[in-house]
Order: sequence, then C-alpha cells, then structure tokens
Amino acid sequence: MRWYKRSELGCEPLRVVVGTSDQSYPVTGQIYSSARGTFFGQVVQGPPDYSTYIIRFTGVPFDNGYTLTVSDCEGYGFTVTGIRVVGP
Repeated sequence: MRWYKRSELGCEPLRVVVGTSDQSYPVTGQIYSSARGTFFGQVVQGPPDYSTYIIRFTGVPFDNGYTLTVSDCEGYGFTVTGIRVVGP
C-alpha cells in the first residue's frame, strides 16, 4: 500500500491508496477519524478487472489518528490505524 501526497500527484487535496489483491471481489475503502468523521474512497481501478487497486480520497483534512480500511464484499481486507494526513 502506498499513500501518495498531493505534491507527488500535482493536484488539489487528494489522497490515493494503491495496493494489490489476490481476490477477484471488488474493493471499497474508507478513512475514519473520531474528530473528522468518515470519508469514502472512490475506486479508480481494482478487482475483478485488475489485481492492483487504486482508491482515491478527496477532502480529507490534515490531522492525526485516522484509520484506513480496505475490504471487499467477502470480508477480505485490512485496517491500518494511526495514519497521519499531512500537506505538501
């Protein structure tokens, strides 16, 4: 998984999660903070067409303590805690 910074993508506040899946089920992604709420990602590409998934997040405020969850409809996935979202 890689979390790209805005400056690397050359665009407005935008975060992208990239990873791979060995399952053929479509994935979803969300990032959550008790202080900021939940932000749902938009899947740009992923299973079943591609094993590599790209999930784009917009409007996520800079802060600490986010939790990222990527999962599919069969319950496969992962959660990462303690994410810090920073500026360029």
